[in-house]
This record gives sequence, structure tokens and C-alpha cells, in this order.
Amino acid sequence: MNKSELAEKAGKVREVIYRLEAGEDSTVSSLLAVLGALGLALRLERSGLPSAGEVAARFQDDDDAP
Repeated sequence: MNKSELAEKAGKVREVIYRLEAGEDSTVSSLLAVLGALGLALRLERSGLPSAGEVAARFQDDDDAP
């Protein structure tokens, strides 16, 4: 899919695609529309270090642990 097709599928102008690609400011709604057109979603997670329990859960199936 080229940039024009992506912009059309997202319901945005092609300039939005160029701005996002260049890392320039854009709106959250534009970002979400483009992600949706690509079949992607934005996932937000709590920032900071994980708790000891979260780390343990992530590595409970790790077979090379001592």
C-alpha cells in the first residue's frame, strides 16, 4: 500500500502520513486512524519498573533459569 492509499484508507490527507513518518507533531486521532488503516492498535502500559511479582510471572516458564 502506498502513502496515498494509506491516507485514503485512514480518511486523512497524505500530508498526515508524511508528518507521522517524519516524527512531526500530529493529532492522536490521526495516529489512531492511520494505525487502524494498517490493522494496528496503540497499547498503553503503566510506566515504571515492574513489581517483583510481575517479573516472576514473566519468567515463570523460563527453562534456563538456575
